[in-house]
Amino acid sequence: MALQLTNAVCGGIDRATTRTGGILFGVLITLQFLTIASFNTLLESIAPPEAMEQFGLTLPISGSVAGILLLGTYLVMAVYFVVVARAFARPVHQLSSIPSRHGTSAQGSCRAREELKSVASAVQD
Repeated sequence: MALQLTNAVCGGIDRATTRTGGILFGVLITLQFLTIASFNTLLESIAPPEAMEQFGLTLPISGSVAGILLLGTYLVMAVYFVVVARAFARPVHQLSSIPSRHGTSAQGSCRAREELKSVASAVQD
């Protein structure tokens, strides 16, 4: 059994250029931006004052908040890669959108959606 790299590369390009691929790419860029900015902010808070000009993109937050944001971003990225693997495992003709079952638990209810509804109703009141 030979490895068919051409088919794998072409299939990957076909999947990445769908609507789902574009959405997931946008989320990846956002997560990478948060990772870099929070990491630079964390390092800037630790570094001596002479090294302040060495850091590029930073956020206007404290170092401890940047550390918490960095850890949160790492956790979200772990979930993101599971979603990417599940989304791209589907057939290409089904990649027009991310199905709702990716955000649901085994019981079929989406806890995040329920939380958002309760927050939205609390804000409206």
